[in-house]
Amino acid sequence: MGRLFNGVKSGFRTLNIRPSGEVRVNLNDKFELNQSYTFTHYQSNYESTEFNSQTLNYHDARSEVIYRLGQHWVWEKQLDYRYNPNAVPGLLQSYYKWNAAASQISYH
Repeated sequence: MGRLFNGVKSGFRTLNIRPSGEVRVNLNDKFELNQSYTFTHYQSNYESTEFNSQTLNYHDARSEVIYRLGQHWVWEKQLDYRYNPNAVPGLLQSYYKWNAAASQISYH
């Protein structure tokens, strides 16, 4: 496969490895705990020296808790974490994203 950029054509190869693992626990639909982790390795190699070959590694983790109070209330939270040691200057190497919700369920 070739790529044409600014009049320079070059073949390239990419390698993407993305193993992941997940654990889920559900206790009688009252309490749920979900944990996951993914490691990503991406590598691109170009035949021409006009293009920069690159390697990128990053880590993703997610934690989710769902708790049901009685028959009408649900509380849930989710925490995502990403770590990218290859981040360019000016971007964060790691960050968290947190979401939470409380819901009331009514049956008619």
